[in-house]
Amino acid sequence: MKLRLLLAVALSCVPALAVPVSPITNPHVTFVDNTGSPCSGCTLNTYAAGTTNPLATYVDSTGTGQNTNPITLDVAGGANIWLGSAAYKFILKDTSGTVIWTVDNVQGYISACSTSGCTFTGPISGTTATFQTVTATTTFTGPIGQTAPDLGTFTTVKAATVNNVAYPTTFSELQAAVTACASNPCTIGIRTTIAVPSNYTIPSNVTLSFANAAQLQPATGITLTVIGPIDASPVQIFGGAGSIAGLIAVRPEWLGTSATLLQAINAANSAGATVDLGWGTYTSGDFGSGISRSNLTIQGIKTPQANQSITGTTPATGFVAGTGSVVTGNVSLIGSNLTFSDFGVDVTGDCNANSALQVTPNGINQPMLYSVHARNISTVACTAAQGGEGFHTHSLLFEHITGLVEENIQTYNGFYGNVIKATNATLTNITDALSASSCSIVKSDDVFSYAEHITVDGLTQLNCGDPFTLDTFGATLDDVTVTNIHTEGMLNGAIIGHVAPDPGTGNPGKIDHVTISGGNILDTSGDNAVAFQDGSRHVDISHLNLDGGTGINGIVLETLGPGESSVEDISISNYTAGAAAGYGVYEFSSDGQASNIHCSAVATACVTSSGDGTHIGLLSVSHISSDGTVLHAFPNSYVRYADQDAWQTPTFANGWHNFGSPNQTAQFRLDRNSVNLSGLIVPGSAAQVMTLPTGYRPLASVRLIADAFTGSVYDSCEVLVEANGNVSVVNYSTCATNYVSLDGLTFPIQ
Repeated sequence: MKLRLLLAVALSCVPALAVPVSPITNPHVTFVDNTGSPCSGCTLNTYAAGTTNPLATYVDSTGTGQNTNPITLDVAGGANIWLGSAAYKFILKDTSGTVIWTVDNVQGYISACSTSGCTFTGPISGTTATFQTVTATTTFTGPIGQTAPDLGTFTTVKAATVNNVAYPTTFSELQAAVTACASNPCTIGIRTTIAVPSNYTIPSNVTLSFANAAQLQPATGITLTVIGPIDASPVQIFGGAGSIAGLIAVRPEWLGTSATLLQAINAANSAGATVDLGWGTYTSGDFGSGISRSNLTIQGIKTPQANQSITGTTPATGFVAGTGSVVTGNVSLIGSNLTFSDFGVDVTGDCNANSALQVTPNGINQPMLYSVHARNISTVACTAAQGGEGFHTHSLLFEHITGLVEENIQTYNGFYGNVIKATNATLTNITDALSASSCSIVKSDDVFSYAEHITVDGLTQLNCGDPFTLDTFGATLDDVTVTNIHTEGMLNGAIIGHVAPDPGTGNPGKIDHVTISGGNILDTSGDNAVAFQDGSRHVDISHLNLDGGTGINGIVLETLGPGESSVEDISISNYTAGAAAGYGVYEFSSDGQASNIHCSAVATACVTSSGDGTHIGLLSVSHISSDGTVLHAFPNSYVRYADQDAWQTPTFANGWHNFGSPNQTAQFRLDRNSVNLSGLIVPGSAAQVMTLPTGYRPLASVRLIADAFTGSVYDSCEVLVEANGNVSVVNYSTCATNYVSLDGLTFPIQ
């Protein structure tokens, strides 16, 4: 084995004779490495100084019995060795025979030793005895690797280095080692507990390496500032009643077994630092309403697993032990340049706490915070509201921030889920489950002025009391895009826009430029699945599948503000409420569009245009299909067809059939706001020719005149199209015994 070895020697204090004569009682020599591990089974060769001539050591103070040469060290790396008066050379070999330590010119007589012996570890630790015979010509090799020009007293010897690592044992030696480093990169090994009696700073060029349960312990009222890197296991390395500051990386364990996350943050460098969380559980500490801290990263090892599946309906209670890094309690910061990554926050039952994780200035008209990132974060919060608003029970609250990034976020059980009041925000893979109120909220209000330029890609909402809400009170919420959506089991809708005036000033709010695209909205009850109220404009919804709900509509746009709104490529099914609801797309817009909408099992109408006594609704539609009523228009509303459907072939009744080639077969199609008929047909046994499907029927019966032929006389027939879709040739037996032409017949469906 190759070890960086130190030498712990208990040498007899003997006169300079051939053999020792003083009755020294502690002649044991121990060889250990720089972590205190013994050189078990190593061999020590002893020679005359400067030669390879063997020179014996002795088994006792009489000098009559010699040790074998080489000496095999015991399991503790030790042996009983008495020196003669000559100078020695020691060569230490590991169990494979590799030389790992050499010291030349060690004198057998050491005048400062007492009768109880003296101990030193290499040239760098031990008592303060003076090694007068360790002279300028004494050469240390192996882990020492230097020629000492003047080692002087043992205190000076201990400030020397092993492979550029100093191992001080007192505060003064620590200071001396730091001074010796100057501005050069160096490492100082802490292998014993050192009291720090005065304020002191260890600079950034110094790395502290801890082992052997060693600590630095600042006294009461003293601050030890450590700016450089630390090499240590997750055990306590700072003790005492004083303070630690300036750490660029810190683990709570370094401050003690009961240290909190807040204590670790307070020890971190304000210019930029990382708090590292291990695989376990940490107490947050008392953040109050928030502490000021910027330029900070809180980094865990892994996001923990919640106790409850996110697809269930039973509230989660904490995290599964041992599945990641967990902070119990709340984390509340006021600052910028903050990163949270790979851990969970559990405030289960602690309903008086703040949000599980929040960054907010907690005040009106405060400076905008900036650059906040949250990645791989999971929270389990308390669902109880505080003060009637649940202000203290958000899962996540990021407020008054520009430059917000959220990635892979899961929130469970908050009264509110993921709440943001931000500009220039990007959210990716957001999951909110089991919140008592809204799963997530993007909010703009009188306190923080506005929210804008927000992108959400990958939104999952499960079993929340209220929907994902775009919410504004007297302010503007602008430019929001939500894509790749999955919602299921929502109690009061899936996505809504809520516009309200400022409660104090009465200033109107508005929502502008919203895009919602892609995904599934399933099993939603209690309200409209997707809805935007008065004051919203430029709302575009596309590529969604809506399936299931009770007492609700599918998509409702009441965007009475100027600007177009559109609904495109939507599949809507199983909205079977009564006459007051059950619409697939309900659009009350001054300039709306609906295209490529398919409905099935929608109770009232697939697409509806609405207006009221003050505002006119105008809806352009194309490619609408349904197994029920396709279109419905309320009073003071208009439908404008933007295109023509393809021709469709009817199913004949009562033996009616096509005349045959080369004449046109019977067909029908939508042409903007009318239905066109065509074809040459031959009478059957009764007046009814066919039944048109829903969406191709007039609001009331219409009567049309068609050309006909009796076989000898050209005549005109009356064609009746009823609101139930029945098409009949009323006087077919007298006017059309040969054929009837439907070409050119058209009627409005509104």
